[in-house]
Order: sequence, then C-alpha cells, then structure tokens
Amino acid sequence: MRPTARGLPAVSLLAVAVAVLVGLAGLPGVPRGAATLPSAAGSTPSPFAAAAPAGGPPVAVPGDVGAALARVSVRAMAAAGPRNVLVDAPCNTSGNAEVEQAYDRALDYLYEAWIGCGGIGFARSTDGGFSFQPAVTVPGSRPVNGSSWDPAIALAPNGTVYVAFMAATVDGDTPVVAWSWDHGASFAGWANASVPTLAEFSDRDFIAVAPNGTIDLTWDYSPNASLDYIGCASGGSCFFLAGDYNVVFTRSTDGGRTWSAPVPIDPEYPNGGAVAAPILVTANGTIDVLYEDYNVSGPAHLLGNGTNYFSRSTDGGSTWSPPVPVSNTTFPATVWWIDGDLAEDAGGTLYATYDSLSGGTDTAYVTTSADGGTTWAVPTRINPDVDAAAHALVGVAGGAAGTAYLAWMANNSSRGWSAFEAPLTVTSNGTSLGPISRVSSLYGIPGDWVGDTLGVSWLGGNASAVSWSYGVDLNGTNASQVYAAVLGIAPPGVATSLGAVPGPARLTLDWIAPTGAAAPTGYRIAWSIEGLPAAEEDVGPTPTSADIVGLIAGARYEFTVTAFDAGGLGSPSAPLNVTLTAWEVVVGTVVPASATVTIDSVPVPVVAGTFDVNTTYAAHLLLASARNYAPQMEALATVWNGTEMVSLALSLLGGAVRGTVFPAPSTVTFDGAVVAVIGGDFAVSAPGDTLHTLAASYPGFAPLARNVTVPANATVWVNLTLTPLDAHLDLAVAPSNASVSVNGSAAAFARDGWVNLSLAPGTYPIEVSAPAFDPYFANLTLLPGSWRNLTVALVPASNSTTGPLPGARGSSGPDLLLDPWVLLGIGAAALAVAALALWARRRPPTYRDGSAEDAAGADEPLGDPPMAALPRERADGPR
Repeated sequence: MRPTARGLPAVSLLAVAVAVLVGLAGLPGVPRGAATLPSAAGSTPSPFAAAAPAGGPPVAVPGDVGAALARVSVRAMAAAGPRNVLVDAPCNTSGNAEVEQAYDRALDYLYEAWIGCGGIGFARSTDGGFSFQPAVTVPGSRPVNGSSWDPAIALAPNGTVYVAFMAATVDGDTPVVAWSWDHGASFAGWANASVPTLAEFSDRDFIAVAPNGTIDLTWDYSPNASLDYIGCASGGSCFFLAGDYNVVFTRSTDGGRTWSAPVPIDPEYPNGGAVAAPILVTANGTIDVLYEDYNVSGPAHLLGNGTNYFSRSTDGGSTWSPPVPVSNTTFPATVWWIDGDLAEDAGGTLYATYDSLSGGTDTAYVTTSADGGTTWAVPTRINPDVDAAAHALVGVAGGAAGTAYLAWMANNSSRGWSAFEAPLTVTSNGTSLGPISRVSSLYGIPGDWVGDTLGVSWLGGNASAVSWSYGVDLNGTNASQVYAAVLGIAPPGVATSLGAVPGPARLTLDWIAPTGAAAPTGYRIAWSIEGLPAAEEDVGPTPTSADIVGLIAGARYEFTVTAFDAGGLGSPSAPLNVTLTAWEVVVGTVVPASATVTIDSVPVPVVAGTFDVNTTYAAHLLLASARNYAPQMEALATVWNGTEMVSLALSLLGGAVRGTVFPAPSTVTFDGAVVAVIGGDFAVSAPGDTLHTLAASYPGFAPLARNVTVPANATVWVNLTLTPLDAHLDLAVAPSNASVSVNGSAAAFARDGWVNLSLAPGTYPIEVSAPAFDPYFANLTLLPGSWRNLTVALVPASNSTTGPLPGARGSSGPDLLLDPWVLLGIGAAALAVAALALWARRRPPTYRDGSAEDAAGADEPLGDPPMAALPRERADGPR
C-alpha cells in the first residue's frame, strides 16, 4: 500500500566509531620486516623477531606517527539473539521501510528491495546474509514529478533479478519492473507493466517468475479512480475505504520489456473489492494467488470486512479458478498492512498466512493445503499472546517437504515493534509450530511506521533469513531502517595458528581455517594498538591470509581473527602481539629495464624497469649498472618509516667507426664533416647506438655514401672502395674514309671523320689507316673520368716511278737523284704536318671534373709516324 501522507519518519541509525590517536615509538636502524612476535597459542615465533620486548614502553620517535591511526571502524553487535545486519546503508540517513526479500540458493546471495534511497532501494549480500553491499536506487524508481512505493522482488531460474514497484507519474499510476542480469551488481533496464492514465488508480504489486522464465505480475487496479476513498493510519500506511478495487494479472515473455493486457482475477470485476494479491508460480507452472477480498456495498462502493481468498490459473493467467476462502475469519477494511502471504514447500504443500482482528485483539494464523488450494487445513495460531497487540505483516517461506518458516512483526511490548520468526512442521497429525525467536535486537519506536511487508526466505537445511523495517532510537534521533537476520546457522569454529610476516608499514597475517562441517563465509580481523581498539577488516571466504596496511613502527599491536558465516561471528583466535620497527622504502625506476640495481652491494629485484624494496632506516648507496652503459651511483636520503622515490637513467657508452678508402687520397666525411685520412685509413668516434652517414669522393670516381650504426662500447669497420668513372675519347681522322682500330677492334664513325668512344680507364693501342696513306700507330692512356680529344691526319704514302727513294725500306740499287720539284713538294708536306701537330698539342685534354691531363699522359712514342693537322669544328673538339 501507499505510505502515509507524512512519508517515512526521519530517523537515522547512529554509526558507532572510535578514533584513536596515540603518539607511538619505534627503534631506528632495524632491518626490514623486523618485529617482536611472541608466540600465540598454536603459532610459531617469527624469524624476524627483534630484541625489543612486546608490550614494552614506547619511546619517542621523529614524525607525527599518531596520524597513522586515523583508520578506525567499530561495529555494533546485538547483545543477544540473532545477529542483526543493517541493510540500507548508505541510505540510512533517511527513512527506509516496507522490505521484500529473495534468495539465490545457487550463489548463496540474499537480495532486499524496499522504499528508500530516494525511490526504491536495493542491496545484496554475497555472503549469505552476514553483510550487505552498499545500497543503490533501482532505476526507474525516481519518476519526474512523482514517487514510487510497494517494492516486490523475484528471481528467474537463470539468476536474473527482477524488482517491481509502483510509480506515480504525471500520466497516472503504473507498476514498473526493473531487471538485473548480473545477480544484482547492476540493473540493465526497466519498463512500465501497464499504460498509466489519470482516470485509473493502481497500487500494491507482487511479482513471480515461472520455471520457463515468464514473469507474472499482480497489482491493485481501480478502473474509476473517482470512486476511490483512502484513509491513512497514524503510525501506519493508508487503507481503502471505498472504490471499485480489483486485483489484475499481466505477464511478460521477453524479460520485462513488454507486457500482456491486464486480466482481472476476481470474478466480481469491476467491483470486486479485491486488493493485495501475493503471487506464486509452482514447480509445474501453475499460478497461485492469495488476495484480500472486501465486501462492497451501496452506490458509494463502501468496503466492509474482508477475507483472504485463494485462486489458481493453469493456463498462464488467462482464466482463474473460483476463489476459495482460506478461513472463516474476517478483518476490517482499516487494516493498513498486507494481510496475507503465500508459499509452497519442496513437497508441494501450500501455506497461507493471515490476520484476524476481532474483539480488540489481533491473531495471526497459518493454514496449509495439500491438494493445490482446493481445500485448506484447520488454521494454526502463530502468536501465543492474546491481547490488543498487532501481529502484522505475517510472511511465510516454504522449506523442505513439510516445513515452512514464518516471520511477523508485533508491538506486544511497550518498547515498540519487534520482528519474530518460527519454523512450522506439517505431519499427518497436523501442524506443529517450532520455538518462536525474537529476531530483532532493538525495538521500533511506538508510533513509527514499520512498513506493510517484510521478507522471509528459506536458505536450505534449517536456516532461514528474515528482513524487516522499523524506527529505532539512537542518539536522540529516529528513522525507519531496514535490517536482516539469519537463523538456524551455527557460527563457525575458531581459526588457529595465527602468524605474521612483517613488512613496511604493513603486516601479512595468516591462519588455519576452523574445522567443521560448514566452512566460514569470511573472517573478521580485529586489532588494537597500545591496548586500545583500533580497526577491523573482513576478508574471505577463501583466503586464510590478509595484508594489514597503515601500521607504524614502534607501536604495540594485538591481532585476532574470527571466522563468521550467516549465523554470525564465531569465537576469536588466540591473540597475536606484534611490534614493528623503523624502516625505509626505496621505490624507483631504471633505464634500461635490464639494468642491475644494488643497495649497499646487495642486489635489488628489478621487474620491467621498476624496483620496490624495504631497507633499514639509515644512509645507503644505490648503484645501477648495465652492459654498454656508464654505471650510476646515488646516495639515498634517510626517510623515517617512509618512502623515497628514485629515477635512474643510465647513459649509453660511445663507439667508433674505423675503415679504409680507395683511392687513398679520397675525401671522407662523417655526417658532412671531413674526416682525416692517412694512407687511406680513417677513424671517428660517436655516441653508442646512433645512426650516421659516412661518405667518400675523389675526382674521376663515383661518390659513395653509406649509413652506419655506431655500436655502444664497440668499433664498427667500414671499407669504402670508389668506382672509377668511364673515360671519353673524341678522335678526328683524315682522310675521312680512314679505318680506325682501338684495342684491336674496329671503331665506328659517329659521322665522317669522327669517332666518339666511352672506355674504361686504361691504356689502349690505336691504329688509323687508309689506302695511299702511311698508317698511324699509338698507345693512348685514358684516366678515370677524363675527356680526351685526339686528331690524326695520315701522311700520303711515297710515290716514285723511277724506283725506290734513297734510303727507303726495302730499296736496292744505286742512289737516285730526285727531281727538284719533287724535293720541294716533300718539304712543303713536312712543314704542313709539323704545323698540324703543333696546333693539336697547344690545348691539353680535359676530364669530366675539369682538370687538365698531364702533357705526358698521351704516352705516344717518339718514333710514331708524323701526324698532319686538320681543322676542328669547335675549340675542344666534337662530343
């Protein structure tokens, strides 16, 4: 039902905390991990034990060590009865009420949903109910310009958590369903289960999930809101006085995204007077509901007394069986809590709970059905007291075959509301109610709203969980809060062999798990400092060790480990006393990551270029070294119980480049700078692991460049051999029909009288011949890259009709006198040849680099035949 108009009472539960600030001491100059560890029962003394006695008087030390005690946490425990756990933190600064519960047996997770956290609050326990994770607000439960109320919760077979609630929006009231696919860690989405309209009224929803994953939902529905009249109780919520109220059903087959059209369950629709229909889906898929049905009279639709009725659908909610009353008792319309609950045990027996208000007294009952709700057994009275106290919000959870677990709230004490629990057993001889346990350790403030519902679940075996809400008074303030408790689980045994390995500002505790049939769900580590409670921490369930951080040197600590499960805390272990001594942590990085690091010549582990080591409080020398790097040494500062950060970057050692060059007079450069060359050898140094450009050049040779990587702390050898360039020969001959042979091969003419050749450097024999001319022979030397011009004019051969000329090769007989004109012609020809020779030699040959050839470079023997000069086309000859 809706909360009262005044909302939830504003009460806060005081969180008890103790801050301990103590000036403590330590002893300087003690190695890492040193501590005094006297033996506890069943434990072995630590090999790190120091000389200082445990529990000895502290001595003064530098620094503000008291600030290290700021982390403090003390938890309030119930003095008697089941352990109560606050569920709604951190939302417990405001009112929280009307809780519903679900249990996932596969994971041992307990889920709670309630009105709170600014909408609908949700929290889960992953340790069977011993503790709860921080509460969150269910998405969709904070509608704009509206509110939300009446949460319900259910689990799908695959573990999906569904939370339903009512929401009032600017468009009207509607049930909303949100879903979590990760077992309550987060919510993936939400959707309206109906279309809200302002002409209608909707209230109290209930949700269940079928074995096939279909989601079933009921809620209160009034098609004509103008007929509705609602009253509100002081200290309670609201109730219905008049209206056309009905319970309707809808379902979703796509995980809550879309919903079927509502179907009325009450056959008297639209004026049934039916509200509040808890829903149950049995193992075979049958849908059962239990709802409050009030008598309706007159045109004002006034509601009279009500009775709880059972109805069933075997066709997925399309049709419903005729309603069957579960008892002949009635209750007035002014009942403001949800009057009944419905459950099924593992054997198929149905359980229904309800209240009966008459004669100024309120009695709670439970009844059972072994035939699927067709008939119901004689009710069993739940509360033993007979007075004017209310026994409200009676919930039931089915257990093993023939068992169920009941929970209810009662204000049968002048101190206020309390929560109660009792097991119920069904046999062939009837029902038997087990011992009644008062679950709540506190009392709810009289007059404070306790909500309309509570949660109860079977946890397996004889264990059950109960959740409830009530206003509690702590430190003069009050607000309705949500609590939970687990019953039927015995606390675990005692952890043994508590030991410790000290570290810098920390301690690693280890212990042996208690023996017994049930394993603990976790361990609580508690410690004191100098005899005063300091802090506690929960770990587990699997680890049997824990790191305790934020400790200081010179302080006397006492540790205990206590195993716990959903039933509560067991007995603590034997205490372990520890006194840490002074330390200094050195944390740093080194480049390269392969470097070796030592502190005072002791190697330090280096992982991926980082190191973290604890050492004594003293001056130390840090050394880092690596192959091909210059070592680095650094003196460390002294830090009392603190950390020094160090960054080391080693310098790479340099290397050298050495080599030879040919030709030896070549010019060599290193990154453009000229390098000294002696006899064809050179050497240059550079930083290690660097890339450079080495180049060489010489006239007549192709230049050479090479990239060279200089190694660290090593020498690289490079040989530079330049490649000579081709020489070029331009040869002009006369007569133009002469034949030219170079190195024994005929040379082709580029045009009449001209031969152009590209030749490798070297000396070549050249022969020029033509008919009626004396041949020309010469050895010509061509230098690399040179450009040589040569003109050859053959001399006409000798011509005599009277016989050989005097002195001619092969001549015979007496000397002949030459004709004077003949002699004159021979002299003129000689003068012409001499002139051509002088003209051809007046300009030395040129090379591609522009240098002049040495005059003797032609390598022409003096005995060669004379050459006649011919005119040239341009000053340096044709190309």
